[in-house]
Amino acid sequence: MPFLGDQPSVVVSLLALLGGAWILAQRGQDHERLREDATASISRQHPKQTASRPNVLLIYTDDQDLLFDSMQAMPFTSTFIGKQGATFTNFFAHTPLCCPSRGAMLTGRYLHNNHPIAPTDHACMGLRVDDKFYRNSFVNVLQKAGYTTGMIGKYLNGKGVCKCPQPNNSTVVDPPLGWDRFFVMCPDTCYTDCFVGDNGVGRTFNDSHYKQGSNYMPSVIGNVTLDFIRSALAEGRPFFAYVAPHSPHSPATPAPWYANTFPSAKAPRTASYNVSAPDHHWSVKVQPYINSIIEEEMDLLARRRLQTLLSIDDITREVSELLGSLKALDNTFFLFTSDHGFHMGQFCLGPCKRQPYDTDVRIPFMMRGPGIKENQQITELAGIPDVGPTILDLCGLLHPNSTFDGRSVVPLLHGHTQSSSRRLAAENVQRGSDRAWRSAYLIEYLATQEGIKTAKGGHVIDSGNNTFRGLRIMIPNKNLAYFEFTDRNNDWKFQRPSFYELYDVEKDPEQLHNIYNDATNETKVWLAAWLRKEYGCA
Repeated sequence: MPFLGDQPSVVVSLLALLGGAWILAQRGQDHERLREDATASISRQHPKQTASRPNVLLIYTDDQDLLFDSMQAMPFTSTFIGKQGATFTNFFAHTPLCCPSRGAMLTGRYLHNNHPIAPTDHACMGLRVDDKFYRNSFVNVLQKAGYTTGMIGKYLNGKGVCKCPQPNNSTVVDPPLGWDRFFVMCPDTCYTDCFVGDNGVGRTFNDSHYKQGSNYMPSVIGNVTLDFIRSALAEGRPFFAYVAPHSPHSPATPAPWYANTFPSAKAPRTASYNVSAPDHHWSVKVQPYINSIIEEEMDLLARRRLQTLLSIDDITREVSELLGSLKALDNTFFLFTSDHGFHMGQFCLGPCKRQPYDTDVRIPFMMRGPGIKENQQITELAGIPDVGPTILDLCGLLHPNSTFDGRSVVPLLHGHTQSSSRRLAAENVQRGSDRAWRSAYLIEYLATQEGIKTAKGGHVIDSGNNTFRGLRIMIPNKNLAYFEFTDRNNDWKFQRPSFYELYDVEKDPEQLHNIYNDATNETKVWLAAWLRKEYGCA
């Protein structure tokens, strides 16, 4: 059985032999009830129709890095989606934090168009979640067009915004607008013995012998996805499946059958690992050095992160095999990405995200499906707010007057060549035109702390002055990262930035040397003006 590695016990080996890494042939009674409930829900909400539009499956992982080679744990996904489709090499998160990044994906809108009026207002890590947010989700367009829509896994952060029922309470919580099947983790950090909300009904998966992927949540998510697809196709409608496992987010609990894999994996000792950075912004330059205890813990976490991703690779494989058996594979688009990246020891930072550097914001993105040529390498700038418009475009549902901040990347797949777009981008920078593909990509982050949040060893996780906005700029002969920092407590609208960072990523890919003070005044004015334009255009 692929990717199993050395099994930790005879029991685990038997589990693997009975059904593979996570999928088991027989289903328990609860499993059948879930399946019946899903079919009944779909039938109630949609008239039956012919599936003339393509199906779409979006796999959306959590905290998955690109620069540390996390895709080594996903060889099937890398080949099946990446090599048999398109891989985007300059794809970025819009904000390096879970909830607001997921909000940017679901709405196609920038964080500053989704955040509260004031930092003291109730929000999900700076994301305003209200009726307007749910109405703005691109999923509503799909559902209205006849798609069966399924959310399976992690939706947002926190039980309130996730529309979670309460344990030991029979009250049904209505799912958000746009979803026919809403199978959501409550809380979103759970790997084993998890309580979930299934279309508003609470259920617990706490039996290690349960046939639906035992009690391991990524496996349960995989099996629910398979049942959702079967039910949708049986009804004769196209489907959109948003599959969002918690992997490889901490605590990064691997499946038992993968617990002995990657025995030598460690946190990557990059050029910036455990290096002090006094020319960076405050929450980075004050970091203490990483001691041996924290280093050992990070090495274990790095190993477990890879182990958890093996189960997500299994989901891709099993879904592809199911669609093949149902003669639906050739009419299905697969998209794979993560909400943001992750750092482990870079600039003496403990394991986390929340920083503007490529470790935290550069993420994997791959697509395959009907009409997408194999082995494409797309180098244009793209990111999380582009996912929703892209999916609608693939389905023939993107309105030309849509109000998304993101853009469909479909033109990059069909005839919009990289060389011409780069040339036109440079010309458009000079004449202020927006006709070509973007040459600058907006990144922003609102600190979630009024004061200072620290972890073990005194390492700063977040602080009020870790609030930033910036651009990743790619034009001929220039690959730049520019950021402005301010304090969320007294400058919520970025009127008085107090610190600046600039990196020549072509020469300094690890962003070790802040060259802002070496830049000319003309360059500083140019960068600030471009950022204000991108920030204020929507």
